[in-house]
Amino acid sequence: MLALGASLPIVGLGCRGDDKRPQQVPAPATKPKPRKLVVLFLSGGPDGVLTLDPKTPSEVEGWVDNPTHTESITAGNMRLGSLWAPLSKWAERMAIVHGVQVESANHFAGTWQFLRMRRRGLLSTPSIFDLIARHQQSPLGAVTVGHLFNRTYSPGWLALDGEVVGTSGAQGLSHFDSTPRDELAQLAAALRENARAPGLRPTDVQSYERVIAYLDTLQTVPPLELVPWKVPSGERMGPPITGMQRVLWALEHDLASTALVYFGFNKFDSHWKNLERQQSVNAAFTGAFDLFLQGLHAKRNQHGTLAEQTTILVAGEVGRFPRLNSDHGKDHFPEVSMLLMGAGIATGSKGNIVGQTGKNMLGLPMDLKTGKLGGTKHVMLDNVGSTLLRLFGIEPTQYGYPSQPIEPLLG
Repeated sequence: MLALGASLPIVGLGCRGDDKRPQQVPAPATKPKPRKLVVLFLSGGPDGVLTLDPKTPSEVEGWVDNPTHTESITAGNMRLGSLWAPLSKWAERMAIVHGVQVESANHFAGTWQFLRMRRRGLLSTPSIFDLIARHQQSPLGAVTVGHLFNRTYSPGWLALDGEVVGTSGAQGLSHFDSTPRDELAQLAAALRENARAPGLRPTDVQSYERVIAYLDTLQTVPPLELVPWKVPSGERMGPPITGMQRVLWALEHDLASTALVYFGFNKFDSHWKNLERQQSVNAAFTGAFDLFLQGLHAKRNQHGTLAEQTTILVAGEVGRFPRLNSDHGKDHFPEVSMLLMGAGIATGSKGNIVGQTGKNMLGLPMDLKTGKLGGTKHVMLDNVGSTLLRLFGIEPTQYGYPSQPIEPLLG
């Protein structure tokens, strides 16, 4: 039996944010706003020319390393690099944004910025997940799964499941999976008593309330049943793969509003043997992501299929420099391509490509309202943040984001 006085196995427990309700942007009458956000974070940075931004030899400078251009695929309006060809059946449901400037070539700063979808973010700055979760009605608000690390700290997160880098064994709320329901009720009652203790900060009370709501809900929903996901790779990817299944379960039962899947602690960081390392980690990711997408379309709740209510974003915190170094690897690059799909994202019937990179793989200027190339402005990470906030009915400027979203992405 779990002792009621025992400390909770929770990583990153924090507040849900202040009680102020954000200003709302009127949503289109014919299209309800998304209810859930899932971000798959490809830690270390995938190689764009092998994944989301394939090129023919004539489309790049001669010094750009482009070893598998003959193996890229085309589906509808979309092109996917050789290492993402296994996702071709989903290509026409995708939107890809090229040339997003992150203005960082550092993993720590890049990760902090990525979680906030804005440049120059600090650890104390609320993440995009925190801001969106403030609107939604779910016990946990924002959660993270996969490889857990202090880079991914966010004020309002709980670790739903995962493995802390440098340790072994599961961490977070997954410890409650096998707890009998009567013990969950006892623990919730004990926490309610603790939450009434004098001298607690408001943020402490909010943290108690979130865990209590989670324990109450666990007593009414079916337990998570993990199944083996066969992923074609020798990479050690157990935490994010089981984490993806846990996210599906949490979304299905409205336990969380937003989720980060931290996929592969720096596994995409291919400073040596770029092609070999990118092949291995992308094989693991595409296999798991395909199964995750299948689950989103198969599972449903009272609001419809999970795919109909969930917005997905996939990217890394940095890109990869297009020229090989002396170790046949690729170093960091301060621009990325991003994949978005699901609820609220404009993909048309054949997929949607927004923006373009030039022969040196740098993003070209683009009009954020029309998507037409030209002018002097580039797509910035902050514009991606504004786009996500708009999708969820939140006015971006009240949190310091630019007023201009990437309008060609808005469905």
